[in-house]
Amino acid sequence: MMRLYAFLLLTQLATCKGGGSVHDIFDGTFQQIVDPLVKGYIFDNYGQFAASQLTFRSLKTHLAAHTDYTYEQLSEDSRSEIIEEVTDEIANNCNMGEVELEECKKRIGYQAPSKTSRDEL
Repeated sequence: MMRLYAFLLLTQLATCKGGGSVHDIFDGTFQQIVDPLVKGYIFDNYGQFAASQLTFRSLKTHLAAHTDYTYEQLSEDSRSEIIEEVTDEIANNCNMGEVELEECKKRIGYQAPSKTSRDEL
């Protein structure tokens, strides 16, 4: 039964339309693409983050506008978990935005990405 469930899950993920496939999750490509985008979005809106005014909806809308993923793909459990892990890293290391922005960036080792095309990631 477990094999059937795994097969059905993989089949569903493999048939995603647009930018995603099952491979982007398992080989780390998805995380490589969204990690700097999520961190950049949060740091660009750090005041709102600290005031708990940023939503996952606004974050995923931003990601959809800057990647080849649809909002629906970004909302799938497997991708949503990765996005949440990145936000949790900032929340946990920076006390939910209580830490000054520059100190927060240092704590997680954030460096603003250079202006490169998303195709280069």
